[in-house]
Amino acid sequence: MDETFSNSTSRLSPGIFLLTAIFLFIILLPIYSNSFYGSWHFDDYYSIVDNVNVHLKDLSWPNIKKVFYRVNGRLSKRPVPFLTFGLNYYFGGHSPFGYHLVNFTIHYGSSLFLFLFIFSTLKLPLLKDRYEPMAFPLALLAAVLWSVSPVHVSAVSIVVQRIACMAALLYVMAMYFYLKGRTASSSRAAMFWYLLCLGSAILAFLSKQNAAMLPVSIFLFDLILIQGITGPTIRRNITVAVLALLPVLLLGSLYTDYGSILNGYQTRPFTLEERLLTEARIVVFYISLLFYPMESRLTFLHDIELSQSLFHPWTTLPALMILFGIFFVAVSAARKRPLLSYCVLFFLLNHVIESSLIPLELIYEHRNYLPSMLFFVPIAAGIIKTYNYFLARRKDLARIVVLATAVIIVLQGHTVFVRNNIFATEASFWLDNLEKAPSLSRPNGEIGKLLLSTGDPRAVEYLQKALYLNNYAINTEPYIYYINLAHYYLMTVDDVESALHYYENALQYGARGEVYNGIALVLLKKGNLEGALENSWKARYVAPTNGSVRFNYALILLKSGRLQESAQESAVALELKERDPKPLKIIGEILNRRGEYDHAARTWERYRKLMPDDVTALLALADIYYRTGNRLNLETITGKISEYTRNNGVTFREIVDEIHRNAAVQVYVPDENEVETLRSLFEGK
Repeated sequence: MDETFSNSTSRLSPGIFLLTAIFLFIILLPIYSNSFYGSWHFDDYYSIVDNVNVHLKDLSWPNIKKVFYRVNGRLSKRPVPFLTFGLNYYFGGHSPFGYHLVNFTIHYGSSLFLFLFIFSTLKLPLLKDRYEPMAFPLALLAAVLWSVSPVHVSAVSIVVQRIACMAALLYVMAMYFYLKGRTASSSRAAMFWYLLCLGSAILAFLSKQNAAMLPVSIFLFDLILIQGITGPTIRRNITVAVLALLPVLLLGSLYTDYGSILNGYQTRPFTLEERLLTEARIVVFYISLLFYPMESRLTFLHDIELSQSLFHPWTTLPALMILFGIFFVAVSAARKRPLLSYCVLFFLLNHVIESSLIPLELIYEHRNYLPSMLFFVPIAAGIIKTYNYFLARRKDLARIVVLATAVIIVLQGHTVFVRNNIFATEASFWLDNLEKAPSLSRPNGEIGKLLLSTGDPRAVEYLQKALYLNNYAINTEPYIYYINLAHYYLMTVDDVESALHYYENALQYGARGEVYNGIALVLLKKGNLEGALENSWKARYVAPTNGSVRFNYALILLKSGRLQESAQESAVALELKERDPKPLKIIGEILNRRGEYDHAARTWERYRKLMPDDVTALLALADIYYRTGNRLNLETITGKISEYTRNNGVTFREIVDEIHRNAAVQVYVPDENEVETLRSLFEGK
């Protein structure tokens, strides 16, 4: 660099903006490219994967309308991102790639609008004498530093956190449109920009409710950076300040019953006082993360000690003093250093909703996505001023400033790439969290759940450790570990008594469909068909959109001989569990019992193609083809059975014995006459 930034372009031409957009894209794409194939995590399952309401299969209004409802049937408070989840499903199903691509696009769009907003802000009359000469490089550097911050990986790379990203994008768009309207040269142009601002503001709030602070952000922006802090402007804006707060309170009342906020603490392991004291330390920790985002300091769930008083832990009082000090400096500097003042107040203001009274979980890194948007503006200004200072005196030191800044950006980008590798699978995601927060119950429980899915007996160790640690984000969290322990003993080791014990422990945390469903299966295995049917009906009543619940209810109805009801439930289960074809087995068995053999065979064949390793389908088909005299298909199926026995090192008798041992939960169970017939066919007699 041989020229100072004072010679930078004073007006952003379309060509310069295009080059800026390309530059940001070139920086962001490589560091987020490995996020596109990341797996689902945490709330992704509840909100997207298992949420049939967002499984948009056509673009008719009745189906689109379903997207706006949660699994429990209530209207979603965040309809805008959920509409995008529905569209993602419509075009790509359950493949995470499209979802991650949209998340990246939103992050990229946020970076662009942040650049535009900062650039336009620096051209305001109150700031232009000091900042206009460096407006372009300052805005670009601030946008780059924000967009490559590793603190934002959880917001961008966890699909469901599109909620936070969309709210931030629309928030900064609204700020930019307000600025354009406020500085427009005609009333018609101003009205156009203000309407865009209003539309963006509404969509931001319908994406995430922390966007309710937007009116206050705009008010402070206008007061500090457009009008300037003086006695007359303060007095003139007292009424406006009240009007800016009214929408915040009104919007909050639409989603929160202020009188019942304290009730939320009944399910939390902390009190209101403890939360407020702890959040002071957490906000200071957030600031340290933004300054020093080492990979070893970043994780999904942080283990934060509760502040029980101003002096326990001892860092509580210093944290409060730091925050009050930062706030005091920001307010005091509003007249002489308005840009610094506003950037600091913007950060603190936009942490208020999630870091104060509302009894949410204590800490998540993604909560910094919106508040930190202007965090790097003073830092970028300091870097550029340092560069210009040394350029006029020591060009070698000026080059060092440039090199150091480039190194910081590269290192942050590298950390983003490393974090995205960690987010690639559920196992790597939770193992990283377990390593960094070993005393938290949730990472131990999630590792146990993953081991459970593979039948690994070590699952019990991790699940029991999660209960032993007793370090929960919410008081009902033990439910997860009890239910998974129950599943292990029921499904993996067939210990129905231990399974029942853990299901009953889980039941104390709420009458949930999954518990009743498990108890029903236990009773079914114990031969208590009446009790199984009763609990399965309870499960269906509590969780009508749970595909596993509806499947098991259909199975128990089948065992009870209620074929028509079982068929209806199976059809519902098939629709709800579109990735699980098991309900086809029940439908095939019902058709077989009704004597509709051709239809039954087609249904079982459809199931077999989807689940080729399920030998019960082969036996059921062999039985049907024998009954109908279809020798050609019978020969094919017996050949498949023979191939199965060779590949798995089992005998035909062992296959049948295993089915009989689990007869209570098997859809097709051949009786001894059928076994003898099938054995004769299989052995070629």
